[in-house]
Amino acid sequence: MTSSPTQIPAPGADPAAARANVVLACQAWQTSLSQDSSTFPATQAQALTIAQSAAAADAQWQPVVVTMQLLISLIPDTSAEGVAQGQKAFTGLGTECGAVGVVVNAG
Repeated sequence: MTSSPTQIPAPGADPAAARANVVLACQAWQTSLSQDSSTFPATQAQALTIAQSAAAADAQWQPVVVTMQLLISLIPDTSAEGVAQGQKAFTGLGTECGAVGVVVNAG
């Protein structure tokens, strides 16, 4: 995948639309993993915005938002603790996105 999703389904109270947003958010996040350092921050911010839309419509998606926020906040942290937290959060995001059928991995 070379481009990030740009259309966000209207969330409303429709659980299917909220789930569709999570799929888009996870796809955008996966796309960001193959981008260079000047591009991926914007794609990850877009993924977070899409996930926030999903969580606003259906609170079950709030953990995806929290995980993405944590990962974004850890980008500049190169300490051993920061790296460990990032690895744990990335594994969590992989599980959360896997639940909607999107594989998120760095390899």
